[in-house]
Formats: sequence, C-alpha cells, structure tokens
Amino acid sequence: MQIQASSGSTGSPSYVGLTASDITTWCELGARALYANGFRPGDRVLHAFGMSKGFVGALPVTQILQYMGIVDIPIGAEAGADRLLRVQADQRPNALIGTPYFLAYLAEQAPDIVGKPATELGVRAISVGGEPGGGIPAVRDNLQALWGATAREMLGGTDIACTYWGECEAGDGMHFLSPDLMVAELIDPDTGAAVTPVEGAHGELVYTALRRRASPLLRFRTRDHVVVTGTSCACGRTGYKVRCVGRTDDMLIVRGINVFPSALKQLVLEFTPEATGEMRIRADFTGHSTQHPLKLVVEHAADLPPHHHDDLRTRLETRIRSALNVKTTITLVPEGTLKRPDHIKVALIERV
Repeated sequence: MQIQASSGSTGSPSYVGLTASDITTWCELGARALYANGFRPGDRVLHAFGMSKGFVGALPVTQILQYMGIVDIPIGAEAGADRLLRVQADQRPNALIGTPYFLAYLAEQAPDIVGKPATELGVRAISVGGEPGGGIPAVRDNLQALWGATAREMLGGTDIACTYWGECEAGDGMHFLSPDLMVAELIDPDTGAAVTPVEGAHGELVYTALRRRASPLLRFRTRDHVVVTGTSCACGRTGYKVRCVGRTDDMLIVRGINVFPSALKQLVLEFTPEATGEMRIRADFTGHSTQHPLKLVVEHAADLPPHHHDDLRTRLETRIRSALNVKTTITLVPEGTLKRPDHIKVALIERV
C-alpha cells in the first residue's frame, strides 16, 4: 500500500491511494510504455526525475523498472548535474529517464563536469516525460545528438497511473497501450462532446480506471490537451497515437485566441542557432486572458552581432503572428540569462 501526490503546481497536491494490486497495475501500464520507448529487461537506468514529494516520477518509476527486470539507479534530479553525471560516468547505465529539458541540460554540462561529451557516457535509450517538449522535433533532435541515443516520449499522470502512453521506434506519437486496464476517451474541452480519435483530431483526454481498488476514477478529466498523430503504425501496435500540446492550466487566451506555451517554444526553437531556444512568457495580467500583445523574453546566441538583434526580433514576432495569429512583443536577452532546468519542471510562464 502507498499514497502518491501530484506536483501541486496549481495549489495543494492531490493524493492517490494504491493497494498492492493497484501498484501491480501501475507497473504493467508503465512497463508497456517504457518497453515502447526502448527499455529492455537487463538494462541499467539512471533515474533523473525528481525523487521527492511523493511525485510519481520517483518511487513508481523505480517499481516499474524493477517489475521489468531493469536495474534502477535512483539518484534523482535533486542531486544536481554534478552528482548525476559522475554516477553516469562511473556506472555507465545504458538508459536514462527524466524531463526533456533537464536531460539536455545534463548533457550540455558533461564536458565541464566529467571531462567528456555525453555521447561517450554509454547511453543507448532515453525516455522523457513530465512536461511537453519531448515530441518537439528540435528538442528531440538536440537530445539525441547530445547523448548519441534514441529519445522517445511517454505520458501519464498522478491520478490515473504513473505512465501509460509510450512512443515506439517510429517516433511520431505516443501509443495508447492498455485498453484492458483503462478506458481513454477524447472530448471537446469546451462542450464535453466526444471526439473521434482520427488523425488530426484535437481534444482533452478523459480516463476511467479499470481494476482499481483504491481511489477509483470514472471519466476523469485530465486537462491534458492532445492531437492525434495517427491510428496505425509500422511497429504493429494498434492503439492510436498522440502528442500532448499542453494543459488547461497552462493555456493562455490572447485576444480570444487559445495559445499553449509549448507552441510558442516550438516556434522559438526554429530560430536556432541565432537564438538559444530558451524563452519565457512574461504574464503581466491576472488569470489566463489578456487583450494586449503577449510579452516574450527570448535568449539570443552569445555570438549574434548587436546589429542583427532587431532583425531577429522582427522575424520572431512575424513568425508567431503568422503561425498562431497572436501578436507578441519580444525582448531579446543574452545567452545564459534565463534559468536553466533543474529538478523543477521548466516553467515557460513567469508571472510579473
């Protein structure tokens, strides 16, 4: 028996009780997702999710890995880059799990901390989750190049289970893998009407837990917004595939247009290497809605000449307006200005 807690990012955390059989169900759900991600029995995994506060990326991930016959090295993100990288260099686990931006940050620090690039540290497979980003092509490509490993995405949530969507080697979305253990529905977040999960469909995920003994859930609304990327796959899995584009908690409404921070992040990443890809939304309004242009702070590359700054700013604002129909006001800051990820998820919205 155990009790898990959510991150509490929107207030007091929610709590979920688990019986022994519930834990086994969570392990089976997670094993299917991580197997799709490329993890195999006999692997050794460096655990770089946060290990504190009852977070499901902690003990439940350890339980899933052990259930799979995998050796978990539970150092945790709170230990910091120095400790994690030294353990990686000493023990050379062949798999890595954590949030996408933190794992990229780890790789960037490797030459200074252990004296060699992350590509020489023996990682074969990476599983990322906990925040949108692992499915953004530029983020994934960067992560794979930094580590010299495959990087695939998974998705879960505290209330229903640790993880239960997993991306296969095709790399074009996370499969729904467990219709025998849970019911997943797609609905219109505004009306609650059912949305058929066909390619290109958008909606909010709703779950019903099957076989749950403690903390039962019936048509639980997750506030996770996804787009369906396909309904078939060369890997042979039959569950439809999705990408998570954000949560209701994160969504902003700018002059009546819904905007997810992850969509802005993806557009900013298009401007590397002139920009670093780091950005923050400076929300100088209460709630989630504004009638004014959205204020963005974007890092420019250290070697970008000052006389190119105005051109970069203009092109960023034009690209965002064209793609999202949202007007922005962009402030450029030097590389290294914005806080890099640690054991806390990257917050793309800063309240001012």
